[in-house]
Amino acid sequence: MAVLRQLKRHTNTMATAMERRLVGFSVDHSGIYLLVVSLFTLVGYGFFLMFPALTVYGVVMLYQAAVLTLNTANVGLGSAMILGGLYGCAVVFQVKSTRPTGVEVDADKLPLLFHRFDQLRRHIAVVRLDRVIIDGAAEIRLVRTPVSTLSLRFRNTLVIGLPLLQCLGPEHVRFLLARVITKPVLSAATLADWHANQIVVWSQYADQMRVGPGRYRKLLAQIFYYYVCVCRAIGAQAARQAQRNADVRAAALLPGNQAGVALQSEFLLNRYLRECYWPRVKAEVKRHTRLTPFAYNKLAQDYRADIHDLLPMRWFEQELENARHRSGRSDNLVTRLNNLGYHRFAPIVIPRVSAAEHYLGVYYYRVINTVDMLWLNRHAEQWRTQHRVHHERQVSTVQENDRSMFAQGRISQVMRRRRAKAA
Repeated sequence: MAVLRQLKRHTNTMATAMERRLVGFSVDHSGIYLLVVSLFTLVGYGFFLMFPALTVYGVVMLYQAAVLTLNTANVGLGSAMILGGLYGCAVVFQVKSTRPTGVEVDADKLPLLFHRFDQLRRHIAVVRLDRVIIDGAAEIRLVRTPVSTLSLRFRNTLVIGLPLLQCLGPEHVRFLLARVITKPVLSAATLADWHANQIVVWSQYADQMRVGPGRYRKLLAQIFYYYVCVCRAIGAQAARQAQRNADVRAAALLPGNQAGVALQSEFLLNRYLRECYWPRVKAEVKRHTRLTPFAYNKLAQDYRADIHDLLPMRWFEQELENARHRSGRSDNLVTRLNNLGYHRFAPIVIPRVSAAEHYLGVYYYRVINTVDMLWLNRHAEQWRTQHRVHHERQVSTVQENDRSMFAQGRISQVMRRRRAKAA
């Protein structure tokens, strides 16, 4: 375990160095690179299948040792392999991906949104959607949940972030939806998309394997976690290629520079939430003695009021300066715009009608209130803990002040008595 802890300290450094070394190779030999990435991603299936194979091999060895050769040493080794394989099977085959939570919607509630899906199907191939939910994250993502461990069948859940619906226009959200749910044309680029989706599943498995007691379980979880880190580092360029492919597919469905404006609007919203809005919400939560659901009710109004005063062009210029130093599994905003043929930042115009008002209709405030309640339930315990600690600190400070004042009073009283005796 000490070796694993020491290895964990160097995992991120090794992954970063590996990503940098593979940049040139992925460009010069893209086909070979994607093939290597795909084969390495398949190793995850081998990790899960190793334990049933170990159990079967242990049974064969035990039978040969006990019946045919009467080898006592092999009997013990076969028994150990069977026990280890069975325990490994119990650990890895209990792992299941968690389904995303949020406000589930359907065609009866949001006909305009599902009509948009039908329009996309007429123009380009899209993935099959089993569920559509709205949550509080500022992103639109497709979550593929395996039907069972190692299953090749998935349930697709489209997760739409409420902040995007509140602050962006319908056409901008249409681009973000298209880049998530459209399927790539069957080619080498399909391998990049498959790796990007599969590494998300492996990451979920790695997180789930850590849940539960037992040293052997934690050891298996750590080994699989290191594999996921290395797999993510090797496939970083493939993930970026998948992102570029999705941007190009979605941009072909929009006229003019709408795709570029959509990317800029998404960047501005995430920057605004991270640097302005959520710090303000946390400050308000600390001041209140009672936690109330207000996080998303005020978002659209505050965003419209603040965005022009925050000089969004300054944020764009900072992103332009940082474009040369960016690395990882996603491209810089500048790189993504250049890939689509946009070499200048377009002026940002706040839409008169938000995507939430357009798509949600009469369910607009109902969805906002529900997501606010989910946010409240998620942060209530943390808020109670913070306020309990703050209250205990206040009580402790008051008690210390009282003891200090009492001690000073006693000292003054003794000094007065001594002076009186001396006189």
